[in-house]
Amino acid sequence: KQVCKHADKLICNSQNSANIVKRLNYANDSKIAVLHPGVDASLFVPAEEDRQFTQQMGWQNRKVIITVGRLQERKGQDMMIRATALLKQQFPEVLYAVVGRGECLDSLKALTAELDLDDNVQFLTEMSDAQMIQAYQQSDLFILPNRTIGNDIEGFGMVLVEAQACGIPVIAGDSGGTKETMLLEQSGYVIDCTNAQLICSTVAKLLVDPEHSQQMGKVGRQHVEAELDWQAHVQKASLLFDQC
Repeated sequence: KQVCKHADKLICNSQNSANIVKRLNYANDSKIAVLHPGVDASLFVPAEEDRQFTQQMGWQNRKVIITVGRLQERKGQDMMIRATALLKQQFPEVLYAVVGRGECLDSLKALTAELDLDDNVQFLTEMSDAQMIQAYQQSDLFILPNRTIGNDIEGFGMVLVEAQACGIPVIAGDSGGTKETMLLEQSGYVIDCTNAQLICSTVAKLLVDPEHSQQMGKVGRQHVEAELDWQAHVQKASLLFDQC
């Protein structure tokens, strides 16, 4: 609190974080600014179908939904697994690829087995950065089914920005700063991800309409280039530092 009180400027990674600082009376409004994290839009880019990669991953001829993030309760991979059980009824070929490592790996695998989804859920705990970008590019849509656990919230959600940079529509849970990563209803949706049925219906809406999904992906790419690429941040950051 003393650091915030005596700082000349507080740069928060989201408006949500700024609101927390204000609510806790850590600083007055004039000292607070928001500068979202950026992404390298020359590295995270859309790509054509890569049959070699999809065959290697076992993704060929499948509807692939991915999550990238630590395997922890707040990230909500368990709810997307439950939603996958519902999606499987309409899309037998659906595949949920879970990219990341963490303390919930064993429980998520147990839930997958319990719901008889071993052929529909894939755990990818060892991926290089290059492979992760390919996973974004070759998936049909990205979901971060996060939720608030106690005081633990999603500060921003950089993976949502990375997915949009790759031209993929996104879905996120309504926690923390996720709304600030996207153009709501245009490049992605923010929903209550504690509800497996709602997750299922939102995902299905995108899977049944590939043209709409592609359009959302294009909007997301344009949004990132204009607002969230590091180059777009340079001028914003310079103005903030000049004010310090």
